[in-house]
Amino acid sequence: MTDEREPRAGLDHGDGLHFRVSPDVLGPLGAEQLQDPALAVLELIKNSWDADAKKVTVSVSTKRTKKIVVSDDGHGMSEKDFRDRWLVIGASLKRGERTSKGGRPLIGEKGLGRLATFALGRSVKLESAEDPAAGFATNINWVALKASPSLEEYPITLSSKRRKRGTLVEITDLEKNWEPSHTQYLVSHAEFLTAVPGEDFTISFSVNSKPQKLAKPAEQIAKFSEASFEMTVNKNGLPTIASCTVDERDFTDTQFRQFPEKELNPRLSGMRLVLKFFRRDQALKKSLQRNLISGILERYQGVRIFRDGINVPPYGLNGDDWAGLEKQRTRYGGPTMVPGNSQLMGEVHLSRDAHKHLVITAGRSGFTDQQAVQSLAHYTQWAVRELGTASLDLHGPVIP
Repeated sequence: MTDEREPRAGLDHGDGLHFRVSPDVLGPLGAEQLQDPALAVLELIKNSWDADAKKVTVSVSTKRTKKIVVSDDGHGMSEKDFRDRWLVIGASLKRGERTSKGGRPLIGEKGLGRLATFALGRSVKLESAEDPAAGFATNINWVALKASPSLEEYPITLSSKRRKRGTLVEITDLEKNWEPSHTQYLVSHAEFLTAVPGEDFTISFSVNSKPQKLAKPAEQIAKFSEASFEMTVNKNGLPTIASCTVDERDFTDTQFRQFPEKELNPRLSGMRLVLKFFRRDQALKKSLQRNLISGILERYQGVRIFRDGINVPPYGLNGDDWAGLEKQRTRYGGPTMVPGNSQLMGEVHLSRDAHKHLVITAGRSGFTDQQAVQSLAHYTQWAVRELGTASLDLHGPVIP
């Protein structure tokens, strides 16, 4: 009987064999996760953040020459960085690191920035310089690369280019049309990224040479909110109310409902939640004030989730009601008892160190641990009910 473990004559028994990577892998790795052009551009902006850039310029053109350009003044790349790291598909340049060279919390942790260019268009030009005297430029045609037998067989050439420190990425021959909804999404997310306390980070964004205004949401929210509520979760999972005010009156010592014991989650210890409540009703006698508040709510309504100060999509963006606050409002008697998502702005603050189980996915689906997200929703719902109780004590029923 032949022993199957014995090598058979005439076969290559392993000398010189190695894996080869098909270009088709670029689909599931990048394009399929970044099908939304705005999300792909956001990945490039995250790379600029991680490079300690102070200014990022994003230009979208949908006219004759359809292209997207993202440039920054960050620390840039050397040719060695590009060869040894950027070209290694699937590897994160920052894996295992928590902060950038300048001390910022890293947010582009999955190495998707380079694949965002594949999702956006068929051709990309990249320029970068860590040292202005040793900059480089290259062009990659994703169509030609995809037609290659393997990724290793597609030639990439570099040319020297003297340029300012930083990186420029220009994507042409776009895969999808840029729509107004993409502009809205990118502005909405970028506004909060540029508002991280203590960080000097600005984004200039234009579509067809028309500048898109990025407001300062924190200033407007603080100015027009009627009531606020802040709480933290202790090591036992119990919520602790830090403050509750309505029309500048302190309601912190109000007798609030006990948090349901079955919903306590000690793994969320250290979570901080801040809520702002806005009235839309006729009690606001000045129509201008009502219009201003309605405008703010249309733009920022919802409860956003932040990790280390960075907004995690999709939570709270574009009115996303991930915590089910509108359903809760209906369940507890409609607008006369508890405010809903459309009358609130909130922030859930988490940290990578304290909440390691909350891992961010590549697309817009947020955290991978949906049970933990449900726990976050329970704490948020409870806080909204208590804020409604305090507001009801002072003003009576809330009218949308």
